[in-house]
Amino acid sequence: MWELAPATLQADKGEPAGCAASGVCERLPGLVALRNIRQVSRTHLGLDEFVRDCEHDTLLELAPGAQSKRFCFASTPLSSSPPLQSDAECCRAQARMSDMVSTQYSHPEQRSLTAKVHAALLPLKIFFLLVLLAISILLVSRHKAMQEHYHQMMPRIEYSVIIGTAAVLFFPLMSQAFVQSSEILYGLAGRGTFSLIMPIVSLAFGVWALLMVLFFYRRRDKELEAFGKMGSAVAGAIAVLKYSIVTAIFVRVLGSGADFYTLAALVVVSLVAILAVLRPPTVIRGRQQQETATA
Repeated sequence: MWELAPATLQADKGEPAGCAASGVCERLPGLVALRNIRQVSRTHLGLDEFVRDCEHDTLLELAPGAQSKRFCFASTPLSSSPPLQSDAECCRAQARMSDMVSTQYSHPEQRSLTAKVHAALLPLKIFFLLVLLAISILLVSRHKAMQEHYHQMMPRIEYSVIIGTAAVLFFPLMSQAFVQSSEILYGLAGRGTFSLIMPIVSLAFGVWALLMVLFFYRRRDKELEAFGKMGSAVAGAIAVLKYSIVTAIFVRVLGSGADFYTLAALVVVSLVAILAVLRPPTVIRGRQQQETATA
């Protein structure tokens, strides 16, 4: 929906037109549905309990509670006591919402500036991920040569690797939060390729991050070894928790439930990470200078 022009979204009145003022719609206006998600995301930890099963396997029995009615973001304006709908009713509204977005997007003049910029920058994003993969492989395969020729720089390189790894992990987690919000609007039947492959991408990023940390900190001194163990403990804690809880936190803090303060905090953390890479802690600089003098 963010790929549609603002004027296109403002002109959308729902199905039937003007139904949002009178009650349940066959499909809400897009902006009203988005407002529903924003408001509920700020009062609930995650949205997974609102995801509908629109592709039930007829060979399996329905799960307990599957017939219970729930609030439908695609058809019902949010109120203190909104009407609740079954999965079948909400799935029809979600399908209409998906059709509306697809139909409007098929007209290039109705696409947003953000969509055009995104399409132009997409090759650069893919190139960045490929460069990241290449750098990771080279850092591992050439680690011995780097230790031999750039020994005095290794503390700073390894310190930067751990910060970069933590920063990159925001991509799969925030993408999972985005997918969960999309499923509320369009249902599981409307998922695209990106939504389908995100669990695999998240797993790949997690394995990559763990391997990078374990490889670069397996031969360091006690101080860095403790730092590496701390990172491993955090990763272990995340693995013990349900993955849905981690996604729910990102939905609330940095996804559809984000507010000005959380986004401002993200900017501050990003700036601190950049400064930490450009100017590592005194202990790192001191050890680097000591090893340089020894060499």
